[in-house]
Amino acid sequence: PITNFRLSNYNLEPVGSGPYKYFSFEKEKNGFITKYKLEVNPFFYSQRPYIDNFVFRFYNNADDLIGALNKGEIMATGGLDAVSLKSVKRDLQTMTINIPRYYAIFFNLSDLSPLVRSKEVRSALSLAVDKNKIIATGLRNGAMVINSPIFPGLEGYHQDAYRENTTSMEEARKFLAASKVELTSLDLVVPRIGFLTDTANIIKENWEQLGVKTNLIITEPADALNQYIKTRNYSAIIYGNILKPNPDVYAFWHSGERFYPGLNLSLYNNKEVDGLLESVKKDFNPSVRQKNLLLLQKIIEDDQPAVFLFSPNYIYLTTKKLNGFKPVFMAAAS
Repeated sequence: PITNFRLSNYNLEPVGSGPYKYFSFEKEKNGFITKYKLEVNPFFYSQRPYIDNFVFRFYNNADDLIGALNKGEIMATGGLDAVSLKSVKRDLQTMTINIPRYYAIFFNLSDLSPLVRSKEVRSALSLAVDKNKIIATGLRNGAMVINSPIFPGLEGYHQDAYRENTTSMEEARKFLAASKVELTSLDLVVPRIGFLTDTANIIKENWEQLGVKTNLIITEPADALNQYIKTRNYSAIIYGNILKPNPDVYAFWHSGERFYPGLNLSLYNNKEVDGLLESVKKDFNPSVRQKNLLLLQKIIEDDQPAVFLFSPNYIYLTTKKLNGFKPVFMAAAS
């Protein structure tokens, strides 16, 4: 039956035509797979791989993974953050890779809070956030600043669609004064992940310096999804998006994606943007596409449905025996 597919040998012992084939796996009594081994496929149509086999080991948490790395049980790993790197004791190659993903503060535009509903206030809150301090303090300089819904370097990204200076308390106060909104408190939901709670504390400091009392709601990641994301029960939330290696951001900003399982976390509803997003998916004329992507970014920048924060570096560690691998950009960590 389909319900047992994940546990079926047909799923765990797949057959393919690639350079490697399934050899074996080991698992605990509870079903958790601890080791998965691939070996060279002798029937592969092209050149034989230089590496004879791959052994993938799986761990329950980052501490166990780092412990295995320090003991020499594994030769390489990826996905550690800059803070975790301090616990690695071996002399390894460290490779920094850009992946199209980012974290942002998403304002729930259907919320009744006057702070969230005012575009001027959202602009003020955005300008007050010190992204450079967040990256230096919360991520140990292991990230890049993000200001846009389209990842820098991808087709259609336009730097000239955004403010040159994205942090200015002086400008933030001007927007706040222009809003004429009475300042109240604002709740910010934050998944309980080290660098995100560090980020949230800096944002709280920035916003309260602006005069907006900020209440941090720190919650377990699973609860952030089940209690807040699924129900859209928040005024503002810090969350991450993983993008495609192209400028199609329909899933994140089209009004049809406002409710779960849609990924429009700001519940953003702009008919002109909807049309541009639909055009980007269908029209591949280069000049029309670039024009639409530029306009799309300008409108979202003007509406301020979110405060784009940063993209963490994907850090890959490996022994110095590995050569010929010079990563710069990777579409996905897998």
